Amino acid sequence: MKRYPSYKPSGVEWLGEIPIDWECKTLKRITKFAYGDSLSDENRKGGDVPVYGSNGVVGFHDIPITKAPCIIVGRKGSYGRVNFSEIPCFPIDTSYFIDSTKTNCNLYWLKYFLSILRLDENTVDDMVPGLSREWAYRMPGLIISLFEQNSIVRFLDHKTGQIDRFIANRQKQIELLKEQKAGIINKAVTKGINPNAKMKPSEIEWVGEIPAHWRVWKLKYLTRKIGSGVTPLGGSQVYKTEGVAFFRSQNIYNDTFELSNISFIDEGTHVQMKNSKIEFGDVLLNITGASIGRCYFFSGEYPEANVNQHVCIIRSNKMILFKFLHSVMISEIGQNQIFSKQSGTNREGLNFELLKQFDIPLPSKPEQQRILSYIQSETLTIDTLITKYQKQIDLLHEYRTSLISHVVTGKIDVRGWNPENYNN
Repeated sequence: MKRYPSYKPSGVEWLGEIPIDWECKTLKRITKFAYGDSLSDENRKGGDVPVYGSNGVVGFHDIPITKAPCIIVGRKGSYGRVNFSEIPCFPIDTSYFIDSTKTNCNLYWLKYFLSILRLDENTVDDMVPGLSREWAYRMPGLIISLFEQNSIVRFLDHKTGQIDRFIANRQKQIELLKEQKAGIINKAVTKGINPNAKMKPSEIEWVGEIPAHWRVWKLKYLTRKIGSGVTPLGGSQVYKTEGVAFFRSQNIYNDTFELSNISFIDEGTHVQMKNSKIEFGDVLLNITGASIGRCYFFSGEYPEANVNQHVCIIRSNKMILFKFLHSVMISEIGQNQIFSKQSGTNREGLNFELLKQFDIPLPSKPEQQRILSYIQSETLTIDTLITKYQKQIDLLHEYRTSLISHVVTGKIDVRGWNPENYNN
């Protein structure tokens, strides 16, 4: 793509040079952030008007407070996050909003511009982190012609649409691959891998028959420990940037640990929490919240580690291989029991007594190992494709962000661009 004929310094280090005819003022010069309004939970259950919080749509109402289209910017919670509504909406008081009455800019252009301002990198020094409107108003604001705004929107809508469609397609393929992998695991840990094996009723409703030489055990007879940790005194204020790894539910997925956001505690806190120290081979299971049921096994990712109260440690005994236990817990038999045995008073929590009563179909240890080897062999290609597609998605997200930044800041000249004249 071509550049503008000439540039000048913007006066803002991260913005760099801008086209000679553009002006760099403050965000307050080009728009106003209006406060959302309060709306109780019970009033977010009907109507056709989307109700926006800082993180997106949180319900529906019957009366809007904005015109369309409308930009919604998170004020509390997911502060700085930029959402966009094509129809009139109701932003609640955890958000700011911008509609046509609050700016003379093309709102679609302004949406792209706000997305590069990194509004989530500054917060009010408050008990609840949030975006200060006065701080946001001091951020750089570009003043460019409406013609150029429209040109930028036309180009970015086309390009980001292509990218988003490709990403959505890859995500769909990943989900289908995960379903295929889950089917392989579920069949292997409930039916075995010998198609000629004699079968018998398991007496477990959602399992049906199992190999005749297998036995169903309660989880409590297959473990040395079932228990969780606690949140250290002081909560997140005591987290460190190094020290003893501290696993939380957001770190645990069914096929990996997410370690980019791992927290740490000091050695003294770790010693005080000795009952929830992690050992090699422990299966870590999320037992509360939206991620309930996700689990993975600890294989020495850190020399020392601990968990909080939302994560349960399941420590297997000599009767069951920990990787086999993990495979059972992420299979249909494990997940069905997790979601069916939650107590009626707390539909998003799983206690230890319920866990101990889980039914686990179990072959001998040599057969467990053969099943694990089979699963690894059968899912290797699937895992390779999932990794490949996820890398493509990550790279496309980076490219999308970079493309928006380059176009919105004038590093690329898209005036006169028309998709009919280009094949890309």
